[in-house]
Amino acid sequence: MTQQPVHCAVTFILGPPGAGKTTIGRAVAARLRVPFHSIDEWVNQVYPPETHTLPMTDAQVDEALSLLLRNVRHDGGLYEFAHHDYVDLLRRNAYDEFTAARKVVVVASLSVCHARNEVRRSPVRRAYVERSWRTTHALMDLCASGSLSNTLVVDTSLTAVDAAVATVLDFVMFGRCNRDESESAVRLGPACDRHGAR
Repeated sequence: MTQQPVHCAVTFILGPPGAGKTTIGRAVAARLRVPFHSIDEWVNQVYPPETHTLPMTDAQVDEALSLLLRNVRHDGGLYEFAHHDYVDLLRRNAYDEFTAARKVVVVASLSVCHARNEVRRSPVRRAYVERSWRTTHALMDLCASGSLSNTLVVDTSLTAVDAAVATVLDFVMFGRCNRDESESAVRLGPACDRHGAR
């Protein structure tokens, strides 16, 4: 008998290249039996394979992201992307429900992001990794200040994949966390405290 998908809120998985967004997102989506979508699905539409020797422009990244956001299904699913300016993206309200949706910010140290990126089949430019890493930390500052709700931050430099997946799974399904807020590996936004959803 086929198991039915679990209903979950639309969740965006954000962070710099190499942080572990795809690994965590695919694992959570598989356990919930819900769709997982990556910006990579739309990249080839705006970044033809024959031009892959050239760096992708910010405009091409924004165009691919716009395609991803226009294809968000409101019945749930996980949507993963990296961006060069998350704060500007929030300011522009590229997706009206973005600020209300659950957000998982996956981070790692810059050296870990670079090391993981360098062993990819198609590595992202180092400068882009660094820009995305910096803007991810600006996003975390918004979360810490209370300006960004419904947000979970997971540091994959400090957390094993299985533990990170379990934490994200609980957050996606219930808006709460199964880890103690005091642990440095998991930092919570104002919509979630150490005991569960507010």
